[in-house]
Amino acid sequence: MTATKPDPDYHLDDFAKSCLHEHADGFRAAIQWLGTHPPKHEVAFVARIWRELHDGGVTGCDTTYHNADDFGSFIDFLRGGPYEPEVIDGEQEMAEINAEQGTSFPAWPKRAFSVGFDSTYVLGFAAACNTAIKMGGHR
Repeated sequence: MTATKPDPDYHLDDFAKSCLHEHADGFRAAIQWLGTHPPKHEVAFVARIWRELHDGGVTGCDTTYHNADDFGSFIDFLRGGPYEPEVIDGEQEMAEINAEQGTSFPAWPKRAFSVGFDSTYVLGFAAACNTAIKMGGHR
């Protein structure tokens, strides 16, 4: 294999290609968002999504829930597009889950949104924020 001649044994299927494209699109969008000078603490919150889920989380197929109030400009930036997070009533949702399952898990934040291990666009976005922080953009 060389830079111009691909290895004939390596193949990406269409699903893998679309995931990689979404990840790259998210990374590029985050660079644009970072250019708007969002609050530094919010960049750190978005970067934390990457750190929690880049490898699938603890189980390999995790979903995390976040307080939408901590992600104001991030949600505003994605508003109206296909990747806009759906903000739910986390307290009510968890109350319903607990009632159905007979459990007593603590409530999610009142205004919550979720990010799954397979949310490739948002993970790409979060990866760019994580990279910016590692490069010293948080100072």
